[in-house]
Amino acid sequence: MTDLKDQKHGVRPAPDVQGRRRFLRFGVAGIVAGTGLLAGCEARAPRQMTVIEPAPMPETLPPQEVVPGMPLFPTRAVLSKMERTLVFFDGDREVKRYSVAIGRGGPGPKREEGDALTPEGRYHMMPPGRESLDGFRWFIPISYPNAEDKARAAAAGGRLKLGGAIGLHGTGDGPWESIHARGDRSWTLGCLAVTNQEIDEIREMISYNGRRPFPIDMRA
Repeated sequence: MTDLKDQKHGVRPAPDVQGRRRFLRFGVAGIVAGTGLLAGCEARAPRQMTVIEPAPMPETLPPQEVVPGMPLFPTRAVLSKMERTLVFFDGDREVKRYSVAIGRGGPGPKREEGDALTPEGRYHMMPPGRESLDGFRWFIPISYPNAEDKARAAAAGGRLKLGGAIGLHGTGDGPWESIHARGDRSWTLGCLAVTNQEIDEIREMISYNGRRPFPIDMRA
């Protein structure tokens, strides 16, 4: 403690007392400054996060791996007449691909009854089909003629007979027991043909949803 007499006559405090006062003074100032720094951190705008865009999806997905015995649930089919292929998709993913035979009438869409051409356009297969009356095992009807075909016939003044009985069938046990009965695989009267084993598989594959029409896009 500082003697009262020393304070009265202006004697400076002992060094240890003066140091403690200086420590307290700077300590309080440090706390105030630290509080200001903390307040500044809280008020500072949040840092911008770098957003990494996801890689774009490929236009076509790789074919689904087919495990023997595993059921397949496609949602649509695409026919390429030029490539002689019928491909089934689940969304955009390829599920199964088949080689097919098509109409022997040559290139181009079906125009009228008897031209032996395979239709082109958007249609539906109608599962589960029925036993073929011509010995081709199973026959799954295709919804030809569609609204566009009928409108074309109406525009021609009703002179066109569109025909019908277009579908997907097997090869049976007759002279067309192979879809390669002709080298160019174009021997039907306008239908699509696959092997007997394949028509069994397709019939089961598209009938999982009962009798609901199954979309097929038939392209040149």
